[in-house]
Amino acid sequence: MINEKVDEALVACDDAITFYEVNYAIVKIRPRKCVREGSLSYMHLAHVRWLIRETHVLPASQLEVKRQRLWFVQGVLWACGVCSLSDLRKMNEPSKEE
Repeated sequence: MINEKVDEALVACDDAITFYEVNYAIVKIRPRKCVREGSLSYMHLAHVRWLIRETHVLPASQLEVKRQRLWFVQGVLWACGVCSLSDLRKMNEPSKEE
């Protein structure tokens, strides 16, 4: 993945969290339990969102770190039921130009 695609995927992850939070508030979606005991809370998502924002501002020279953090964030979103595997695949698909 190139730097621009990693940044695009990070934005998509942030958008997925926003969508989840809005729909949770409106229709009271029951969050799937995370890996640890207890259910998903806004605090979990706030930490993931912080990591997304910290990663997004890293320079392109740290692309490998950005990729690793993106994959971690996507793993958390999948494990907690915020995104499906097909959602994550779409985020990681190469651009048409590549």
